[in-house]
Amino acid sequence: MIVPLCAGATRPPTRLGTNPPPGNRDRIRTRRRAAGLSQLQLGERIGRDHKTIHRWETAQRAPDLTDLLLVADTLGIPLADLVR
Repeated sequence: MIVPLCAGATRPPTRLGTNPPPGNRDRIRTRRRAAGLSQLQLGERIGRDHKTIHRWETAQRAPDLTDLLLVADTLGIPLADLVR
């Protein structure tokens, strides 16, 4: 499907999360997997739904500072490892 921009110009349609910039999503996913936790297990440990963890890891949503602190503490890593 092609979406017209203006006379003669076109571009492919985009969706939220299709090609999000690298950032917290990769760091959270990588560290969670290294700790051997599923999204469900991490969510249970920090008091969030597994769907929320999925949304962070796919850049549909961004975790706030409180959530990042909980994730870092749960995974036993410094906060800086998640926000650099």
